[in-house]
Amino acid sequence: MRTSDEIKAEIEGKFGFFPPFFEPALDTPQILENLWQQTLSAYVNNPLPSLFKEKLFAYLSRYCSVPYCIVCHSCALRPLGMTAKELLKLLETPPPTGNRESEIENTEESTALLQSEQSLYDYAILIFLKPESAAAYRNQLRQLLGSTNYAHLVAFLGYIKMCHQWVESYPELSYKADLRAESHLTALLEEEPDLADFFADYNEKIQQEKHRRENLLAAQIIELQQVQKALFESEQRFRATFEQAAVGISHVGIDGRWLRVNQKLCEIVGYTREELLKLTFQDITHPEDLEADLALAHQLLTGEIKTYSMEKRYLRKDGSIVWINLTGSIVRELGAGDKGLGKSPSHQQFSIPNPQSPIPNFPTPKYFIGVIEDISDRIQAEQELRESKGELQAIYDGMVDGLLITERETTKFLRANAAICNMLGYSESELLSMSVQDIHPPDQLDFVLEKFREKEKETIRHSKNIPCLRKDGSIFFADIGSKVIIYNQIPCKIAFFRDITERKAAEEQLTQRAEELAIANTHLEQFAYIASHDLQEPLRMVASYTQLLARRYKGKLDDDADDFINYAVEGANRMQQLIKDLLVFYQIGHRGETFETVNCEKVLLLAIANLTAAIAESGAVVTHNPLPVVLGNAAGLTQLLQNLISNAIKFSQQSPCIHIEARLGDKEWVFSVSDNGIGIDPQYASRIFVIFGRLHTKSEYPGNGIGLAICQKIVNRHQGKIWVESELGKGSTFYFTLPIIN
Repeated sequence: MRTSDEIKAEIEGKFGFFPPFFEPALDTPQILENLWQQTLSAYVNNPLPSLFKEKLFAYLSRYCSVPYCIVCHSCALRPLGMTAKELLKLLETPPPTGNRESEIENTEESTALLQSEQSLYDYAILIFLKPESAAAYRNQLRQLLGSTNYAHLVAFLGYIKMCHQWVESYPELSYKADLRAESHLTALLEEEPDLADFFADYNEKIQQEKHRRENLLAAQIIELQQVQKALFESEQRFRATFEQAAVGISHVGIDGRWLRVNQKLCEIVGYTREELLKLTFQDITHPEDLEADLALAHQLLTGEIKTYSMEKRYLRKDGSIVWINLTGSIVRELGAGDKGLGKSPSHQQFSIPNPQSPIPNFPTPKYFIGVIEDISDRIQAEQELRESKGELQAIYDGMVDGLLITERETTKFLRANAAICNMLGYSESELLSMSVQDIHPPDQLDFVLEKFREKEKETIRHSKNIPCLRKDGSIFFADIGSKVIIYNQIPCKIAFFRDITERKAAEEQLTQRAEELAIANTHLEQFAYIASHDLQEPLRMVASYTQLLARRYKGKLDDDADDFINYAVEGANRMQQLIKDLLVFYQIGHRGETFETVNCEKVLLLAIANLTAAIAESGAVVTHNPLPVVLGNAAGLTQLLQNLISNAIKFSQQSPCIHIEARLGDKEWVFSVSDNGIGIDPQYASRIFVIFGRLHTKSEYPGNGIGLAICQKIVNRHQGKIWVESELGKGSTFYFTLPIIN
């Protein structure tokens, strides 16, 4: 440890004299060393501008009850260029008032205020006088100055306070023995006599200032409490807005790390808040969108833009993609500090260029603010719209029908597809220079234009067989469907052309064939009637005489003759039955049947009665559920049920069980006739309704193969349909439908 003499010699070497300030510590080298080191670090070697330090020291010394500090440091201002009048003005300047504090607390005005040293004095004074309530001022000053300069200022203020405590502990210290006072005090007092009065009334001023400070402090405490309450309420409102916003909100660090996120953003990206705060925005940005996002963020950082908006994709936690609209801005702080604070945009080291100039400040990026809106639904809708337009364009280009969009007022064509160009023989560019009058025969124009200008309702108007004129002068006919639309904000008509030239020729040919077929059918029906009616009489004579031969000469001729006669009788009988069946088949639909309400229960009983012998012989059991009343022809329906029951009896290898029922469908009655017979292979289900269609030989099952054809014709006459469901060996169910009576 150095001796007091060694320390004193160093002090004298630094100042050119030994200030009385250090004399009370001469007997204690350790204390003297401590005082000197504090003086060196916080005062002598402090890089703050000398003029700024001395002015602040002199001003704050107004609050020291011993005049040593205020006089000595006032005198130190004279060699720095300050006049006595300027010094008196400085010392008499009142401390910041409530209004002044509000001004310097306003962040938006901070930059402008720092252009004058007075603002820095105000901050320093408030921190010096009200350390217990100066947190807000310290934070503000730290942001404005940056960490390094702020640290130097705080160290200097602490040193001033220590000096005041030291001299108040040794009130006998006299400024008269200090070289600064000896050299400059007299000149200052001569230059400004009022300065002498200021120093003479110093003790009284100290008491007044102390009392004023106490009152001010009390008022400031109340005001601070009000400010803190307002800040708390503002913070609560901000938190509520932040968390309850309908869009995602985030604070993002300069390095891209999420600093703060709301719940809506978590929902958008599918991460919890804790998971998201461990990531950067780069981690969840789609690789194809990252470069553009980083470029805009860089422009924010460099101050080229103040805000930006872009549509981009985030990668959700589950790997899916969500489209968002991002609006980004940046929050800045003034001055220097850590992680780039205290450096200019070009990253040059911050320094104080001139000890008598104001301390500079730089706006430094602090964090980004992002507002994120989920636009997936809109993007999806736009994508679907694009796809829909693409599909419509493909349909438009691939349409077989021609399409023209025509301006209603001028009848000029605005759009034409390939099909109409092919129909008319023009290119699209040629058609778009033409109008309605150019594509119709002149003698038909009045009619066509009248149709074109008719007021239409919302429905499409159809015009048939309209003659159209090709480029080569030939004419074709078209069916045209048209509708009024708005196209490109212009009232227009859209028209669809269908070339019916081939159809028209086909229709004419079909009409001719139909007429020929009708004549042929008439001839065929006449032949069938003649064959079934006029042949009955000669056939009856053949049958009668062959039967007479059989009775009269049976056993009188040889055996072959008896067989021949029997064959003739059987053939005649079969021919008679076949002709009767043909006549019945022909008469359906030609005998003027009347349709009336028919009780199907009675019809069924009549059919069963007609089959009494067959039922008794086969041992058949016929059952039924209640049957409805329908609109029909009683005779035809009796024939229908009789044929179906007869079929069921015929095609059975055991005692037939037959059941008839009907159920109500949507618009018809559905009847069913079920049996336990031999069944039908499903592949032949339609063949059995063909006239003379048989699945078995006559030796196996007798009949002409016309019964089911008659059933189908009867059902068709009743606007119904008939079908069968069956499997071999499992019986059959025949269904037919009859209309419901309205």
